[in-house]
Amino acid sequence: MAGTTDDVVIGVDAGTQSIRAMAFDLSGRLVAETKARQNMRVDRPGWAEQQPEQWWAGLCACLRQLAREVDASRIAALSIAYQRETFVLLDAKANPLRPAILWLDQRAISEALKLENLLGSERFHQITGKQLDTTPSSVKLLWILDNEPGLLKDTWKLADVGAYLHYRLTGELVSPVAGADSLACMDLERRTWSSEILGLLDLSEDQVPEIAESGCEIGAVSQEAAQETGLKAGTPVIAGGGDGQVFAIGCRSLDATTLAANLGTAVTFGVHSTSYLISPYFRTMAGCLPGTFLCESVLRSGSQTVSWFVNAFAGQEVEVGRLAAVSPEQLLESEAKQVRPGCDGLMTVPYWRGAMMPYRDPRARGITLGWSDYHTRAHFFRSILEGIAFEMRLVESGLAQRVSKRPDVIHAGGGGATSRLWCSIISDVLDRDVVISATQENTALGAAMLAACGAGYYESLEQASTAMFREGELFHADPANRQIYDRLFNEVYKKVYPQIRSLSRALGDFALLSQTQA
Repeated sequence: MAGTTDDVVIGVDAGTQSIRAMAFDLSGRLVAETKARQNMRVDRPGWAEQQPEQWWAGLCACLRQLAREVDASRIAALSIAYQRETFVLLDAKANPLRPAILWLDQRAISEALKLENLLGSERFHQITGKQLDTTPSSVKLLWILDNEPGLLKDTWKLADVGAYLHYRLTGELVSPVAGADSLACMDLERRTWSSEILGLLDLSEDQVPEIAESGCEIGAVSQEAAQETGLKAGTPVIAGGGDGQVFAIGCRSLDATTLAANLGTAVTFGVHSTSYLISPYFRTMAGCLPGTFLCESVLRSGSQTVSWFVNAFAGQEVEVGRLAAVSPEQLLESEAKQVRPGCDGLMTVPYWRGAMMPYRDPRARGITLGWSDYHTRAHFFRSILEGIAFEMRLVESGLAQRVSKRPDVIHAGGGGATSRLWCSIISDVLDRDVVISATQENTALGAAMLAACGAGYYESLEQASTAMFREGELFHADPANRQIYDRLFNEVYKKVYPQIRSLSRALGDFALLSQTQA
């Protein structure tokens, strides 16, 4: 398909806090962008839900604005990247039977233990590529089976965010393999649904979406959807994938030599493999590239921890920033730059929402160690950034051993990549060059690459990623800082949580009990 200089493709990033839709030209230049905020409902401690209709309303609002800004006739195709593990149950008319349960919901602790007894954690890991904790959707589906009996029998389809939005756009309820796999109901190595796991959940294969490989055309925008979105009826909709898998494409991480690091609400980082590998240090996802898997590690609380700190402790910076038109994060960063590496003996273990890899402990809680009267808010702020970098090093070292290849470079994106201090800390702690994308919206860019490839503008996804990715700033590790961080990591950080795990879990249990009784 020959493109013209006026053709654009749309990449959608349907995230937890917002939906972003962006139009890119075929060289990866951002032409227009829109955003719609998404609200999350937390009815009980550990719960997190959304209304699926909100996803559709947000997508429609974004697409209508884009269609006005770039002219719908220029839009050649669109593709959607979306939050993973989040799912909704639909009735026979495709209406939600209950609110969607989100990826960060932690209600199903006892169900994770139950599934471990029914199937075994090693067997679950081998089939799905995922560790058995509260994150996989199948564990929360077991919670529904136990606590909302009969609901699964009334379910026409189980749908992830991608399948739901594809259905609203095209009438086809299809999910990309590199996205549907996050439901943890698939035999990942074979890229098919697992009858063994579906059977434990009292679900049939008729109740799960059709699956397609990323980059394939799912369908076309229907007449009804065209009226709601402002797009032209017949606009091709290309299979995208889960946001982490699509992000890796969008920051040009195409093999094991380049580690993709998304410094977002959660911090995700990983490398591609052509072999099916499993390890306690990562979860295995289907890759958007044909025949690949993404060995990906996750820290639940990434920039979310930074946002928490700003909301809880940075009232002064918020007020000053409002007057000076500067973000409080920028003000805190300028203060934290004056703090020496290692924060004068203050260290933070960033388990604000439990620990995934390698400890698989949803009851883990954050730890700040080494307080003294000379520490300030700037020390605490910097210790959070350093703690996340230490955690990345802890997990990446195990990932590299399993993949048998130490990545040469880190390609970083996401909102946290706008922090020059954080990127330099990551470079120093992991002793890698860090390359920042020219755009921090790598997930939307990756979806646009899939749209361009699926529409025939590029012969392969590798070609699209190479052509549309643009490098930004480069960070080199500072030798003196690297030595400091080496000592702190080896002598302190990697020993902290194993030594006080039982105490951390006891405090987490106490907090949960207190919140429940309040």
